[in-house]
Order: sequence, then C-alpha cells, then structure tokens
Amino acid sequence: GKTLMELEFARYVLEAQRRNVLMVAPLMVVPQTIEECQKFYGDGLPIEQIAAKDLAKWLRSDVKGRLGITNYDALRDETPAGHLGGLILDESSMLKSHYGKWGQVCLRMGAGIDYKLACTGTPAPNDRIEYANHAVFLDAFPNVNAFLARFFVNRGQTNERWELKPHALRPFYRALSHWSIFLTEPSTYG
Repeated sequence: GKTLMELEFARYVLEAQRRNVLMVAPLMVVPQTIEECQKFYGDGLPIEQIAAKDLAKWLRSDVKGRLGITNYDALRDETPAGHLGGLILDESSMLKSHYGKWGQVCLRMGAGIDYKLACTGTPAPNDRIEYANHAVFLDAFPNVNAFLARFFVNRGQTNERWELKPHALRPFYRALSHWSIFLTEPSTYG
C-alpha cells in the first residue's frame, strides 16, 4: 500500500499546487511504481520516468503539473532543486547517512518545499541519524545537530554513542508525532 499512498499524495499535490512532483526511488522500484500508477490511475495520473541525464533539464523546465520518477543514482551534487511543488522519497532510509551523497542532495532539494513525503518500509528506523535526517528533510528541525542535541547525549566513540536523555523520552516521541506516522495497517486511517 505504500506506493499507492505515494501516488495519491502526488495526485493531491499536483491538483493543489499545479507544479511538478518528483518521486525518487531505488532503481528496481521505478518500473513497479509506474506499473502501479497505470494500473490504478490509468491516464488520470500520467507519470514519466526521468533518466539521470535528463533530470536537471526536467527540474528546470517551465512545464507545470507533471509527475516524474527517477532513481537515487540519478541524484548528483549539482542536481538543481528545480521548481518542484512536491518531493517524494520512496525507501527514504536512504537518508540514513547524513554525510552520504543521496542524503545531502535530498535534503538540499527538499528545502523550502511545502509538500514532502518520505516513506520507508523499515519498521521504526533504529538509527538516530536516520530519524534526524527525516526530521530535517521534513523541516521539523533546522539541522541534524539541533535534533540530536535536543533529545540525545553523545557518549563518545562507542557503537551506541548517541543515547536518549532519560528526561527526553516523552518529548522525543511527541516531536516524532508532529511530523511522522507509523502504520501497520493503512486501512486504519481510511
């Protein structure tokens, strides 16, 4: 159901913004997403695959109201933010490494976009940096350090160097609830 939620989000943003929406997904997911879009929306939601060599041109185009999908490998340091009305990250666990190429480009491209969606099938990411990058991508925190400093203490160079502050348990989950949702059954929410 994750793909259908992403497509419905894209449909809504296209209708509300009349601007382009870009979906970014792992390479093997791109054809599946296009197939699902055609299966459930037919011509009602045209989707186009954007090759890496065409991505910058597509993002800078003045043509409005298009839904494009590309893969993470197409993202480069020089990829422009473009004129996007929405940005959707499928398998957003790609944000895990805030020093990684894809994570940095996604954070930069998403800055200032009102409609962003980051979806992952990973049950409750276990990595504090992944939480932090999602929070930054969704504009809930200005940067990774602000997120970490609010809820965690750095215990040094151990495997578990970021430890949740004892008094921050409730505030941490309260903050998460403002910008994230954990679903086991999408039907619960209609």
